[in-house]
Amino acid sequence: MKLNLETIKEKALDIWDGFTTKLARFVKWCSENKEMAFTLLMAFLGLVKQLIKAKNNRKEDEWRSRRFYDRRTDRWCYAKKKPTKKQESMIEERYRDGESYREILDSMNLLK
Repeated sequence: MKLNLETIKEKALDIWDGFTTKLARFVKWCSENKEMAFTLLMAFLGLVKQLIKAKNNRKEDEWRSRRFYDRRTDRWCYAKKKPTKKQESMIEERYRDGESYREILDSMNLLK
């Protein structure tokens, strides 16, 4: 089956026509059922708000797990990615042995 520009344009127009038809039906339904539409809109916005909040919390947790404060050098060091549990235990052990976080992360190729 060979696709040419005309068939692609026709398919795109069919998809656009279907979308606009359904959108027009939805707008008509909303104008006829204002209370229900408002309730659905508020529920949808509440769900979006919760999803954004969960995403931001996960991003913050991941960022916190990538940073290390070295009291010896009074500096923050940042890892490229979240260390695995094995890497975290190795980092802690090496830090207790006297190495700085910068040296440890650099040798593990995790230093940002």
